[in-house]
Amino acid sequence: MDKSVGLDGWSVEFYSSFLNLIGNDLLFAIKDCSSTGRIYGSFNATFLALIHKSNNPSSFDDIFPISLCDSIYEIIAKIISL
Repeated sequence: MDKSVGLDGWSVEFYSSFLNLIGNDLLFAIKDCSSTGRIYGSFNATFLALIHKSNNPSSFDDIFPISLCDSIYEIIAKIISL
């Protein structure tokens, strides 16, 4: 089953499926982030979604926040953490 898509609209499965087409560009972006120590702002964008734990949330305790990150950001973060 596919995972959720990132802000770019693409899931990690998309990158895996089309690695032969986008692999060189993806590798360039990863190497550039590694060599400069910076991640492009567009990769680093995060959308905060609030999920209600109950039908009628009345406090912040009734809300579960999740961060939706860009797929490329997640790939780069996983490589950095290795």
